[in-house]
Amino acid sequence: MIRSCCRLLLVAFLFWSSSAFAHQPETLEKSKKSDYELYKMLIDALDQIERNYITEVDRRRLIESAIRGVLGELDPHSSYVADDELRDLREGISSEFGGIGVRLDADADGLKILSPIHGTPAYRAGLAAGDSILEIDGRSTEGLGVDEAAKQLKGSEGSKVALTVFHPGDGAAKIIVLIRENIRVKTVLGDSRKPDGTWNFMLDSKRKIGYVRLTAFSRDTAAELRQTLAEMKSEGMRALILDLRFNPGGLLAAAIETADLFVAEGRIVSAKGR
Repeated sequence: MIRSCCRLLLVAFLFWSSSAFAHQPETLEKSKKSDYELYKMLIDALDQIERNYITEVDRRRLIESAIRGVLGELDPHSSYVADDELRDLREGISSEFGGIGVRLDADADGLKILSPIHGTPAYRAGLAAGDSILEIDGRSTEGLGVDEAAKQLKGSEGSKVALTVFHPGDGAAKIIVLIRENIRVKTVLGDSRKPDGTWNFMLDSKRKIGYVRLTAFSRDTAAELRQTLAEMKSEGMRALILDLRFNPGGLLAAAIETADLFVAEGRIVSAKGR
């Protein structure tokens, strides 16, 4: 009796297995057909736009817009980075690029320098906050945005760029030729500058209160902060203000390494996939 039941179970299992495997190709075929219909819908829409829209359109631009739309359906944090934006993203994360070392602003009065970065070609040339950049390599900056201006100022290390600059109080604009260098933007800043141009990290020297502002989490942030904390401890620091306002983020590994400087034990962060 037991053997008969075993035979029946075995036959039933084999029948179910063969049925399941027999249905697998059919399910896979349906899935492929469904995907094909979705892709075809997108291609048909693009084709209709290209043939019937009132002006010519850029297919690549439409595709990239469609990708952004797809990612926008996921969550507020997923985004698409095009090829021409990838270099800027990498430079932002590494805080390192070839250029002259200025922070820019653009308003109704034109392109202006917010501040030169200490120790850079712009700083050594005497460019100052409030200076107007009228031309870059002979091209007018009228109507030029900050991002486009920054692209024109960046370039390979050792290359030259000519700026027509007007300093408030001067009678006329002057042309300044700068040689681009590898600019490394520090992400660990202090409260004020010392006479030698370095940062002063002690907010209150009497009560020994330190102050550090982290502008981003880049490749060198944790190492810079570790050195800064060591210097402040040697000066007798008793308390610390860590300013993270306007910090847009950056590298997860750098943020973890930074947090590890303050967290003695326990988990800092965990990530879980699907």
